[in-house]
Amino acid sequence: MASAQDKQKQYADQHGRKNNEHFSEEDKVLLSTATLPKHAISVLPGGTTKLLPRLIGPFTVVEEVGDLNYRLTLPPYMKTHPVFYVGRLKRLKRYVDPEEITYSHQSNETDGDVDCESSVVPDQTRKKPKGFPYTSEGSG
Repeated sequence: MASAQDKQKQYADQHGRKNNEHFSEEDKVLLSTATLPKHAISVLPGGTTKLLPRLIGPFTVVEEVGDLNYRLTLPPYMKTHPVFYVGRLKRLKRYVDPEEITYSHQSNETDGDVDCESSVVPDQTRKKPKGFPYTSEGSG
């Protein structure tokens, strides 16, 4: 019995859970919607659970709770417990704060002339559907 348990432990350690990533405070993460309760998801844009993205966010990591759980800052309208398992989180690779974005319009015009390339799309003809043609003649 002990040898079987040792073998199972070895296999589990070798092929166990894939996401054992470590997050620090103030990291931005995405949250999986797979295990969220429906009352927390239905208030998100998109409404139904069928049309929602698989990951929502970004959310900020507040603290590490235990070895594999993290507390996130959630918006108050989600009304769900803010501690999540590391397997439900994905690190946000690149985060740009929407308030820090500046827009600048650069014109590519030179001397008032606009360079535009026009291309003509050739007419595409449709093939007739296969089968017998319909006729308007009636019998009788």
